[in-house]
Amino acid sequence: TSSFIQWFSRLMQSSPLEIVDGERSVVLISGSDLIKAVTNVLHLSRSIDIFHVEDRHHAYLSQLCPTVTVKPATVTKMDPVNKLLHLSSGAVVEYEKLCVCCGASPKVLYAGHPHVLYIRDTESVLHFQSRIANASRIIIVGNGGIATEMVYEITGVEVVWAVKDSWFTAAFIDPGAAEFFRPELSKSKAAKPAVTKRKKYTVDNLQISEVSAVGSGSSKGLMGGALGPDWLDCLDLRPNLSKEKQQKSQPQEDWKQAPQQQQTYHQNYKQQNEDTQPEQKDNNQKDHQEQSQKRQQQNDDSQEILQNPPQHQKHGDSKEQQQQLVHEHEQRLEQQQNEEQQEQQQLRRVHLETKVEVVALHSPEQMKTAPDLQQRVETQLFGGNGEKEWSVFVELSNGKIFGCDFVVSATGVTPNTTLLRESAEFEYHRDGGVSVGEDMQTTVPGVYAAGDVCSPSWPCPPHWQQMRLWTQARQMGSYAAKCMWASVTQQEIYQDFCFELFTHATRFFGHKVVMLGLYNGQKLDGKYDILLRMTRGVEYIKVVMKEGKMQGALLIGETDLEETFENLILNQMDLSSYGEDLLDPDVDIEDYFD
Repeated sequence: TSSFIQWFSRLMQSSPLEIVDGERSVVLISGSDLIKAVTNVLHLSRSIDIFHVEDRHHAYLSQLCPTVTVKPATVTKMDPVNKLLHLSSGAVVEYEKLCVCCGASPKVLYAGHPHVLYIRDTESVLHFQSRIANASRIIIVGNGGIATEMVYEITGVEVVWAVKDSWFTAAFIDPGAAEFFRPELSKSKAAKPAVTKRKKYTVDNLQISEVSAVGSGSSKGLMGGALGPDWLDCLDLRPNLSKEKQQKSQPQEDWKQAPQQQQTYHQNYKQQNEDTQPEQKDNNQKDHQEQSQKRQQQNDDSQEILQNPPQHQKHGDSKEQQQQLVHEHEQRLEQQQNEEQQEQQQLRRVHLETKVEVVALHSPEQMKTAPDLQQRVETQLFGGNGEKEWSVFVELSNGKIFGCDFVVSATGVTPNTTLLRESAEFEYHRDGGVSVGEDMQTTVPGVYAAGDVCSPSWPCPPHWQQMRLWTQARQMGSYAAKCMWASVTQQEIYQDFCFELFTHATRFFGHKVVMLGLYNGQKLDGKYDILLRMTRGVEYIKVVMKEGKMQGALLIGETDLEETFENLILNQMDLSSYGEDLLDPDVDIEDYFD
C-alpha cells in the first residue's frame, strides 16, 4: 500500500502534475503493474462529478505522460531528512517533493480467518467472486457504501445483513431514506446485460510484488489501489447452479415432480417475504403464482398428451410420433428449469439484523460440542436450510447465531500510516490520518499527502467534511499536485474550490444518490429543520435548513436539483419566505433560482 498509484491516476483527469509542469520528471512508485484510470467523467455541477475507474497497465500512464516514470516496487524505507526512498527492488530514489498516497486498509473482523473476506482491491474482489459462486448464504457485517452495494447486487444467495445502527446504510442516509429503500431488499433484480464494453479486473500476466504492502491484507501481494465507484458493474455475483442443473438432467423421471417443486419454491418465497410491506409482498406472490400456474398447465397438458394421444396417432407411426412428443416435452421441461434457475438467480433474499455486532465466530466442530450454542442457531431463515452444514457460525450481540458459507467484513477503513510512523515524526489526526495543512503538506517539510491516508488539520469550511471517498481522494490528489508545483516554482495558488462544499454522487439500490453539504445535519448539534418530499419508489428529497438558510441536501432519484441546491448552499440565501413551497413539485425551482 506504500504506493502513489491512486494519487497520479486520479490526477490524470483533473490537472495532473505532468500537465501543470511538463518539464519536470515525475516518478510513480507502485506496488503493482496495475494503475487506476479515471474515465468517462461527467460533470453534474461545478463540484459534482461522476466517473468510471478502470484497471490499466502502468505503461498506459507512461504513454499518456512522457515525463512520468513508473517503478513497480514498494517503499521499504523513507528517509525524509536526506529525501530518499528505498524500494523493495533495491533501488534508491531521490526526490525534491514527495506525495504519500498510501490509501487506507479495511478494518477486518478476525483477520486471517479462512471464512472472513473483505472487499478493497482487485485481488479481494476476485477471491470474493470465486467464493460466492458456490455459496448458499453469506453474512455481511457493515453499514457503509461497500456493504450497501453488495446487498443490492447479490442475488440467488441468502444474505444476512448485520448492522450496528438502528437502520441500514447509516453512514450515508437517514432513517427516512432507509425506509424509502426498504422495499428494494425484497425485490427481484433485473438481469444485467451479458456483455460489457469496459473490461476491468484483468489480472492475466501481471507481475505481482512478492512484498506485501503494509496493511494490504493480501496474501499474494499488492494488487492495486482501492476499487472504483463502479466496481460491481462488471461482476456476476450469482451462485453457480450447474450442480443443481445436473441433478435435474433426467426430465422423464423428474417432470412429474415439477408441480411439487414449484409449490415448495413458492412456500419458501412466501416465507422470505413475511417481513416486507404487504403491498409489495402481494405483488411478488401474484407474479410468481401466475408463472407457477402457467407452468403447471404446461405439465398437465403434456401429461394428458402422453397418456391419451390423439386418435390419428394410435396407429401407423404412433411409436415414432410419441417419441417426438416425449422429446418435445423434455425440451419444454429443460426450458422451464432454465427459467426457474434464472428466477432464483435474480431473487434477492436479505435478512436484516439491526443494532448488533459480531461477538464470536464458531467452527462446525465447536458447535457440535456446545448444545447451548446449537439451540440459538437460526434454522428457519428464508423457510429452510436449517439442516445445511455451514462452514462457520456467527454469534451476534443480540444472542442470535447464524450459519453461513463465509462472512464479508465491511466495517470501514483505517489510514495506512505504518510506513510514515517508522520514518519520521509526523503529526496525526485523532482519526489516525496523517495531518496536512491547507497546502496538503505534512508537518515534515517536502512531504505531502492526499487521499485516505491524510486528514486536514486546517479549520474546514462549514459545509465540508472528510468521508474518505473516491471522489474526495481524487480531488485531494489533484490539489496536492498543484500545491507541489506551486512550491517548486514559487507560485501562489488558492485553495481548491472542492473544499468549499462536500459533494458526493453515487448509486444505492439502483437509485441515483447525491449528497450535498451537511446533508445529515452534521456539525449542527441537532439545531436545524428538515424539509422533505418523497414519492415512493421514485424520489426522496431532504433539505436541511437552519435559520432559513440551506445547509445540506440529500437527493435520491432523478431530481435534477443538485446544481440548484449546490448554489443555494454556497450562496446562503435566506429562504425563509418560501417555507415548504421550496419543495413544491408544482414549482419549477430550477428556473426560479437560475
